[in-house]
Amino acid sequence: MVKRIALDIEGTIADIHKPFIENYNKVNGTKFNLEHIKNWNFKDSEFKPSLEEFFEFVKNMWYEEIEKIQSTEGKLGEKLLRLHNLHNLDIVTSSIIVDGNEGNKGRDILLGWLEKNKIPFNKFVHLNLKKSKADLEYDCYIDDSPVLAEEVEKKGKFIFLYDRPWNRHIKDSGNVKRIFNFSEIADYLKSDFIE
Repeated sequence: MVKRIALDIEGTIADIHKPFIENYNKVNGTKFNLEHIKNWNFKDSEFKPSLEEFFEFVKNMWYEEIEKIQSTEGKLGEKLLRLHNLHNLDIVTSSIIVDGNEGNKGRDILLGWLEKNKIPFNKFVHLNLKKSKADLEYDCYIDDSPVLAEEVEKKGKFIFLYDRPWNRHIKDSGNVKRIFNFSEIADYLKSDFIE
């Protein structure tokens, strides 16, 4: 059965955290790594930049140093093509670079990154930060957000939670399946893992 899938960008397919941590370490003389981020909003983590600092860096990186933003895993476009060929795969993002006065420019930057990385998709959907992706009509989500995982589970929907240190407190359930590699998803969907 064909599924409608919502795929996140930042933190899920685009690794924005690694260059942020590298820059933070360079500026502050620290030696943090991805494993030091224990909370999605940096709270209760040893690594505690402000959200404003993080958002500003990410915004500047998309606009001025996009080459630093790599995909979260190798051959990602090929892995996602398998999903795209069998299902409706939409990019669904709440990226801050699409908000505000430069919305179209930010959208074009994200679309350019997706094209450069050969990420296949049907539609590009931007959602205001005040709205939840869980309210959209998708059969399943692929995301790194523990907040979205909790919202999706409460609504009886399904999420493939892309493993990141900040979401490891979320346990697998009937509606939450942790994945470590995008290759796993096609196999789960093929076996009608999601009804």
